[in-house]
Amino acid sequence: PENHPVYLHCTLGRDRTGLVFALYRIRVQGWTPEAAYKEWVDMGFNKKILKKLDLYFKDQTGFEGSPLADDTK
Repeated sequence: PENHPVYLHCTLGRDRTGLVFALYRIRVQGWTPEAAYKEWVDMGFNKKILKKLDLYFKDQTGFEGSPLADDTK
């Protein structure tokens, strides 16, 4: 079917899995990079610790900044 459920699971679901979902939301569901990034961070992604994931997201989407008031999360 054109619209079918997607199920992706990991133990915590916030860092690598969150990256996959953020990219899925942009590429398949048409979300903006800003909205997908904000959801990823809101779900618990720690960009201070996992900077390479943050850089990969930005490289893949062209997203330059953070939509968050506090860019130190």
